[in-house]
Amino acid sequence: MVGERKLKACKKAIMSLLAVGKEVTKAHLLDKSPKDNRGKQQNQKTIPITTVMQVKNHIASLPLKTSHYSSKKVYYLDAQLHI
Repeated sequence: MVGERKLKACKKAIMSLLAVGKEVTKAHLLDKSPKDNRGKQQNQKTIPITTVMQVKNHIASLPLKTSHYSSKKVYYLDAQLHI
């Protein structure tokens, strides 16, 4: 709209100028907000939960010693546990 007049414009040019993608126009037609997918990808360096649980279970299966030098109960692994 220019004043009270309707002017035709190239849809591609307007979308490019406003940096609007197809998802936004589809959502606009459906009267919804576009879905934001930023940060939704899983980190490729993530260790599977099954592996984490196996490591924790293995460490928990090792015998612990208590420290007699501390007023609190402090547990540590025995010095004999080495490769």
